[in-house]
Order: sequence, then C-alpha cells, then structure tokens
Amino acid sequence: KQTVNATNRQPCSTILFEMPSIQTMISSFVGSLKSTCCSSRDNGPNIGSYSVGLRSKEFAVVYGQYFEEQGESAAYLPISPEVKAAGQFLGDTIHVDLNGVKGSYRSIQAAIDAANPSDRIVVHEGTYSETLRITKPLEICGKGPIGSIIVCPVEDLTEVIFATRPDAAVLTMETSDAKVCNLALRRPNKSGVVVHNPCGDLVLEGCLVEGGATGVRAVDSASVVARYCDVRGCASHGAMASRSGFISLERCLVAGNAHGAYASDAGSQCSVKGCEVVASTQVGLVLHDKAQGLVESSVFHNNLLAAVCLSTQARAVVSESKILDNKVGACLLDRSALVLRQCELSGNADGPVMATPRSSHAADPPP
Repeated sequence: KQTVNATNRQPCSTILFEMPSIQTMISSFVGSLKSTCCSSRDNGPNIGSYSVGLRSKEFAVVYGQYFEEQGESAAYLPISPEVKAAGQFLGDTIHVDLNGVKGSYRSIQAAIDAANPSDRIVVHEGTYSETLRITKPLEICGKGPIGSIIVCPVEDLTEVIFATRPDAAVLTMETSDAKVCNLALRRPNKSGVVVHNPCGDLVLEGCLVEGGATGVRAVDSASVVARYCDVRGCASHGAMASRSGFISLERCLVAGNAHGAYASDAGSQCSVKGCEVVASTQVGLVLHDKAQGLVESSVFHNNLLAAVCLSTQARAVVSESKILDNKVGACLLDRSALVLRQCELSGNADGPVMATPRSSHAADPPP
C-alpha cells in the first residue's frame, strides 16, 4: 500500500485487495451501502460552510441577462430560453398568492387543478403548506428571491398524508412532462420523498430540495433533470433512480445526504455534470446491480466513506473530475467496471481506488 500525501495531493496507484480480512471489510462496507437510513449527520462531515441556495443563486445569475432582455426582474425566474425555443408551456399565465390578490389562487394545487395543459403557474412569495400533484403538462415558476417560495407540508398534515398514501411526496408527477422553477421543496422530517416521478419527464431549475429520506426519485422509466439545484439533508439519497429511471444532475450542489446519488438496478442511469457532491455521510455516488453512471467535470470531496461505489456489475465513466479528500476515492465490488479519464484523485485517506479481484478499472493520466 502506497502512502497518500494529503498535503500535496499526490495521486497514488490502485490498491487491489485479496486478503480475506480485507474481503470481510469490503462486505461490511457493502452492507452499509444497502442500509435504508444513515447515522446522525452530527457524526459526519461539517457542511456548515455550504450556504443554502448556492447553485440556485448561480441559476439566477446565468439567466439574469435573459430576464433583462424580457423586461423582467432578475428575482423572477421565467421560462428558460431552451424551453421557450422548443415552443412548450406557452399557454395562459395563472397566479398563486397566499393573500389571494388580483384574482389569484391561494394554493398551488388549486391553480394546477384549474389550469389547462401548457399553462404557466406563477407562485408568489410565501410558505405553502401543501403537497402537489402535477396532473397535466405545466410550468410552475416561483416569483421572488431564491428560497422565498416554500412548499413544505406541516408536520401533522405530513403524518396524515404519508400514513394513508405511502408513495405520496411533497411534489408528485402524474403527467407526461412538466417544469418547476425557483421553488424550495422541503420535508419537515427524515422520511418519505420530496420529489417523486413515476411517469414522464420532469425538469427542475433553480430549486432547493431538502429533507425526507430521498430528495428526488425517478422510477419506472421516468426521468428527472435537475439544473442549478441544491439537494441536501436527505436521510438516504439525495437523488435516486430505480426500475429503469433516469436522473440527471447538472450544475447542482449535492450536500449532506447519506448518499448523494444512487442508481439501484439494471436499466437505471445517473448522470452528474458540473456538480459538487460533498459531505455525504456514506457515499457520493452509488451504482448497484448493473446500473450505469456518467460523471463529467464534477468535484466529489469530503464524503465520509467513498466518493464513488460500484457493485454487482455496475458500470461508470468519470471524466475531467476531481475526487478529493474522501475516505476512499472509488470502491469497485463484484465484477464492476470504472473508467477514469483525466481525473484527479488525491487526498483520499485509504487510497484512490479499492477493487475486488473480479472488478476492473482503467485510468488516463490526470490533466
């Protein structure tokens, strides 16, 4: 075993474990990955320096020029240029305001129920104590500073809903496609799901997703694309794809979850591009049972157990990324395969790569 120079962050070669005692340790490691809950985050890395809204604020900056061209305030997150060019969501505009001013609706769900397909729902500042079911193609967009439009069921409401509907979430997709911008979606406890998509294609832009057991979940061939979002404080998974679901995280901050992102089975895929995955109390990215992953231009650092873990014939390509200061850079188990292309792996306490004998990895030199 080579020594890692954490100060100078010098990469070191792969460590291949074959001793029975190490295999026992690997088995224990896998067992911890399969746990549905994690230990208290008080025992994990400190995420106090990562302010809520970091990536979401970047979203507002990126689209600021577009706001000005459209004569809108930068605090108003309108439909993005890409979606507008595609001709989607160009119907009527419906307003939601807690005070019910100017004929607006007082709840977001009431506006959804009244809307026609392709309408835009503009939600004004406030805390909306409700759960949302998107039942038709819509854009739901917050108007106000980042984090000022909050959707968060109250504790007693949450207990009633989740006791009678186990699959209920703060936001559930029940349509072919939808777009949600500039909402803070929160679960007040560490159970259940914040955003659940069992059908169709959902785009989240500039949103804060916080709490619950799972932050964002895509199942049954559905997809969720999250751009410029914060996903944090989830007791099991920040983002999860299962049963051929697809998760794409683009320029997101994924912080303080048990697992940052998780793809659980064959056909499920996870893409991480331009993201920061930090302070996971277990692993930054987990791919299991033939799941596939793609990581580009991202940083994984200070994750308690490992930055990336592949098990049971999972496959992943990680390119032009930094894997720094984790316990292990990458852990490969049970015939898994990893390709590293121009990545920096350094400062990882127990080595850059841990692999069982039947797993493999290939690495290009760092840039």
